[in-house]
Amino acid sequence: MAETYKQLTAANAQLGSSSTLLYTVPASTKAHLKTITLHNTNTSTEAVELNLVASGLSAAAANKFLNIDLEASETIEWSPSFPFTMEAAGTVYGLSTSSSVVNVKIDGAEVT
Repeated sequence: MAETYKQLTAANAQLGSSSTLLYTVPASTKAHLKTITLHNTNTSTEAVELNLVASGLSAAAANKFLNIDLEASETIEWSPSFPFTMEAAGTVYGLSTSSSVVNVKIDGAEVT
């Protein structure tokens, strides 16, 4: 099996004010989410939620894995103790209080 380390989100990914698709695991692939970086470009605090969603399910309270308030201009980098492992067609969704003001970057590895 080949493991390719990469940025899993698009280069300019931003959260919307409704659930926004950030990443989908390709077919015949597993993914390991290792680091999540969030930056609030707004002048006010933004509530941020991220969901790790198994194939066939929707973003919901049951699969929320991050729920934080980001202060104005705040940046956080979060690395779980153990990387999240996702199966093919699994997705990551996120949202914030306001649309297009929270930048998000997810780094990890895809295993094929």
